[in-house]
Amino acid sequence: MIIAFKRNDKSSVMGQMVSLAQKLNGESGYEYKHCEILFPEIGEAIAARTEEGVKVRPISQIIKNPAVWDFYEVPADDEKARNWLLEQLDAEYNYGAVLGWYALGLALTPENVFYCSELVYIVLRDFAQLPIDRTLNAARITPAYLRQLLVKAGAKPIQP
Repeated sequence: MIIAFKRNDKSSVMGQMVSLAQKLNGESGYEYKHCEILFPEIGEAIAARTEEGVKVRPISQIIKNPAVWDFYEVPADDEKARNWLLEQLDAEYNYGAVLGWYALGLALTPENVFYCSELVYIVLRDFAQLPIDRTLNAARITPAYLRQLLVKAGAKPIQP
């Protein structure tokens, strides 16, 4: 499994809001605005995306410009992780958590809705074979903070 972090994405209002909130919160790496879970052996990218919620897309459709992405290989039980993600397909995007946490400092955690780094953190927490902190509130995990957690846990950057 590979976790991909998109940076310098000025294409969406939500991405700009995430960047500003991370910067105001003093998080380093605030340029990271989105993350995806990649299963390269089958060519799939799975994520919670603002325009469609949780969906599977071909990696080639998502990673059009690899220069704006950072990639980290994560040892995990890929089959179990992918199966869990497939159970989440069509879950809505968690606008409430993003707006609540970034704008108000409130971690809203309704069930069966996710934003990108919330979904990825849950997968890492439940299926990764890294010493990642598994006690955090998923609704408070920004893309920048998630990347910091991965680096701290020993995940190494890779080239696609």
